[in-house]
Amino acid sequence: MKALCALQLARRGRAPRGAERLDYDVAVLAGDIVAPGRVAARWLRDPARFGDKPIVQIAGNHEYYEAVINQELAEMRRQAETHDIQQGLRS
Repeated sequence: MKALCALQLARRGRAPRGAERLDYDVAVLAGDIVAPGRVAARWLRDPARFGDKPIVQIAGNHEYYEAVINQELAEMRRQAETHDIQQGLRS
């Protein structure tokens, strides 16, 4: 299995350059993907970013900026389920 791993996407606001041309089986995105975290799943699932590849999201601290942590976590989980994103989120 080949994994595409990326960290701190929030700084760039885009998928890793050339991700659409790489040969990988799963995308693992860890930490600081986008803020607020509730929009991360929809952002990740955009076909222009990772197509229909399986995605694993691991939230960082930026996902919780200007949010109530437990509420943001609950909404991130709900959005991940809606958009078929696997999570490494802890409560």
